[in-house]
Amino acid sequence: MCLATIPLIDPSAQEIGFTGGEPTLLGDDLFRILRAMKSYLPQTAIHILSNGRLFADLEFVKRYADIRHFDMMVGNNRFIPMSRRFTIMWSSQTALLTRRSGEF
Repeated sequence: MCLATIPLIDPSAQEIGFTGGEPTLLGDDLFRILRAMKSYLPQTAIHILSNGRLFADLEFVKRYADIRHFDMMVGNNRFIPMSRRFTIMWSSQTALLTRRSGEF
C-alpha cells in the first residue's frame, strides 16, 4: 500500500485488512503505514494476517505496540501448528502477547 493512497480511503471504513505475502516483511514500511492509518483513519480497525515469526522479536512487538491504535490486531493463519499460534491484544494501557503455555 502506497502511503499516498491512505488519505484517499473513506474515513468511515470500518476495517482494513493486511494479508500476504507476509505484511511484517515490509519492515519499517509496515510501521509507517500503520502510523499513517492511525493518523488518517483513527476509527478504522486494522487487522493483520501474519505468520507471526517476527512477533517473537521483542523489539518488533514494542514498535507494533507503540503505534497505540485503538483497534489493531494480528492473527495468524490456520496453517501454523497450534503450539505456534499467538494473539496480540492492544488496549489503551498495554500490549499483550500471548501464546500457548510453554512457548516462551
